[in-house]
Amino acid sequence: MDGASTAITARGVELLDLELGADVKATRALRIGPVLSTSIGRFTTVSVNGTPTRDFDTALHAWMMIGMRGAYDL
Repeated sequence: MDGASTAITARGVELLDLELGADVKATRALRIGPVLSTSIGRFTTVSVNGTPTRDFDTALHAWMMIGMRGAYDL
């Protein structure tokens, strides 16, 4: 390695953000439940070492998360 580095910056817009969940009362103070979250976006600009480039795919991209949520009331 010669110590060189490359900085890539991508910017874009989030087109859709959905979150869905449910709480079930497990005890008087504890609530738990499933959570589903998804986000859809599109990169509009990409820069390599500070120089904008058009050599990238502008296709939609998505992120999905499935999990459990818990809350404890004091």
